[in-house]
Amino acid sequence: MKSNNLSAVFNVSQYASLERSTNIQRFAEAFILFILLLCLWAQYAFIGNILNSRGTNYINLITLPLDHDLAFSTFWSLFYSAALIIPFVFVWILFIFSRFNLLLIYRLFLSCLLILIIHYIIYFLFPTCKILWQDPGFSAFWQQIQTPGFLNRNTQFVMSITTPWNSFPSYHIGSAWIILRFTFARFKILGSLFLIWFIGMCLGTITLKVHVIMDGIAAIIISELCYQLFKIPRIVHYVNKFSDIHPRKPILCIYLCCILIGAPLVLYELIYIKPMTVPEFVRLSS
Repeated sequence: MKSNNLSAVFNVSQYASLERSTNIQRFAEAFILFILLLCLWAQYAFIGNILNSRGTNYINLITLPLDHDLAFSTFWSLFYSAALIIPFVFVWILFIFSRFNLLLIYRLFLSCLLILIIHYIIYFLFPTCKILWQDPGFSAFWQQIQTPGFLNRNTQFVMSITTPWNSFPSYHIGSAWIILRFTFARFKILGSLFLIWFIGMCLGTITLKVHVIMDGIAAIIISELCYQLFKIPRIVHYVNKFSDIHPRKPILCIYLCCILIGAPLVLYELIYIKPMTVPEFVRLSS
């Protein structure tokens, strides 16, 4: 009986306006959602800049002995730096493989939005910053930073785009976990490929000393709870009804207005929050 109810909830044919929309229209709407989420995600550095001025740091409360035992490594920076590209690529592949299933994208978008809101609230209530300069491995890396090599240059790049604040929980891991769950639930091979990168990225966040282990654990727990929340049939039903609003123009205008509101903050970050050099990163995190 329960499986029949679930199949009824996921039955796309009951949503008439989505049935009538073309793949191009669905792609355009998914792209607007994507841009909107990026505008909200981009406030990560803006919040970190605010928290840096407060000077409160609870990182010692969540640091485990194992965090000190793990050696600093530049190798996993290859996976960590790819976090700027890989999750977004897999989201679009998932969208295309699911035959432009806009209902799926709405569930993923709302899940990521909820995860982002929870993370931002925690950042303000429980500010944390990984103190890199206290790690001997990072100190040794910084002292020979001018040594040529791709891994060194890639690690410098990672440090230049990473704020030392907003450590707990890790939104890199949290957002990647929710994409992994949605991908693996529908396409096992695609999900397995994403899982390989996800493991390497998690190792990168820890071995580069950008995060501690509890940052990743907390992020996965939050994301998994949000994933399970949006699997509840009644909630899925409401999400489907929301995403099937007819006509669609008013809701798209609201999305565009939200993007226009968020865009100035993004421009502020690009203009006034300059990328950090490694010495600046050390100074802010010490």
